Amino acid sequence: MDDLNKKVQELRLAKDDIQITVDEAIRRGDEIRPIVQDWLTRADKKTGEAKIFMEDEKKRTKSCFNGWCPNLKSRYLLSREADKKAQVIVEVQENNNFPDGISYR
Repeated sequence: MDDLNKKVQELRLAKDDIQITVDEAIRRGDEIRPIVQDWLTRADKKTGEAKIFMEDEKKRTKSCFNGWCPNLKSRYLLSREADKKAQVIVEVQENNNFPDGISYR
């Protein structure tokens, strides 16, 4: 779960950095490339999904005894799902290279 939280934070930072560049381009009167807009949308969606997942996991953990859940299978499945979500976030973050730039006139 810590890895997922770390990956979400890294994606948020990358998204915020690109959003600053996008905002500057808009102020200059440039048009934003559709691929950049799509990436920003996907980044928002995936971080939102991960946040909801982590909040749900915290609720499930509260029902356990001092954070220890005797149901190992459910903990294993949660861990696998967290790993999958972290991998998706890494894939989104790796696709933030825009060789043609972020904007055009």
